[in-house]
Amino acid sequence: MPPPLSRPGHEVTALYGEEFAADPYAVYERLRRYGAPAPVETAPGVGAMLVLDHRAAPDLLHDPGTWSKDSRGWQDTVPADSPVMPLLRHRFTPLSTDGEEHARYRKVITDSFARLEPRRVREPVRDVSDGLLTRFAQRGRADLVGAYARPLPPALPRPRLRPRPGRGRVARAKGHAVFDSRQGVAEAADSAYTHAVGQLYALKKSAPGQDLASWSIDHPERLTPDEAIDQIALTFGAGCEPLAHLIGNALSRMLVDDRYHSDLSGGALTARDALRDVLRDEPPMANFSAHFPRRDVHFHGRRRGAGGPEDRAGPPPPPPG
Repeated sequence: MPPPLSRPGHEVTALYGEEFAADPYAVYERLRRYGAPAPVETAPGVGAMLVLDHRAAPDLLHDPGTWSKDSRGWQDTVPADSPVMPLLRHRFTPLSTDGEEHARYRKVITDSFARLEPRRVREPVRDVSDGLLTRFAQRGRADLVGAYARPLPPALPRPRLRPRPGRGRVARAKGHAVFDSRQGVAEAADSAYTHAVGQLYALKKSAPGQDLASWSIDHPERLTPDEAIDQIALTFGAGCEPLAHLIGNALSRMLVDDRYHSDLSGGALTARDALRDVLRDEPPMANFSAHFPRRDVHFHGRRRGAGGPEDRAGPPPPPPG
């Protein structure tokens, strides 16, 4: 468990680092002693409030008048080189906008995906999947994340992020590094990834094709270049790293948990059932629904300042017992 980090008036717990990654659920259980929201750090010196209660979460998610996904006021209070900035800074996407703006960006994404034919997705994924399995089947063992889950998402029918051979692999690696919590790594990766997507935008603007990037650029909503680049970056990024973790978590559940193994062998459950259970219990991105208060607010016993990251509840409760 990561050690508590001292702050004036209270302690906070780090939601980053190797120890947290090794057993996040033990950290969540410890944090529940604070109540529905708990003080945490998402990066060194960057405080936040983690909602842990199933009743409190709808109170936040269903109150857009109080809570916004627009991080622009918050990011002015955080160092520009903070490792969390690439994930939480404002972009022209549904993840960091509200209301009509959110609906506009979401429509571009949903309309573009609606143009994909299921056959165009299913066949290449099946072919690549079979090829990956063949590579390690004879060895009798494999790292299923590195040898299967991560290589599989790029089989989706979409153009490479760079036109020259091999550059697509580089861009995917940079997209993965955006999630790195080490100082400077995520920022450099985000810059390289955005540059690669910008090159893809220029390519598809001049020579559009039958692909997601071209459809986003040519959508009737008429996105600006900056909006289109952010939308394409989100689409590609969400289709690689989170999807790889979803596949990996589902495989782990199906292969390690005897209940899933026996049920699947007996035909009672399908892979779809395993995916649904993983999305409920072990989602690939568990803490990526950042909201920011539009005004000072009291939320389940804690006070939040408008747009600010700091928890203002005072000292924490004593440890149990």
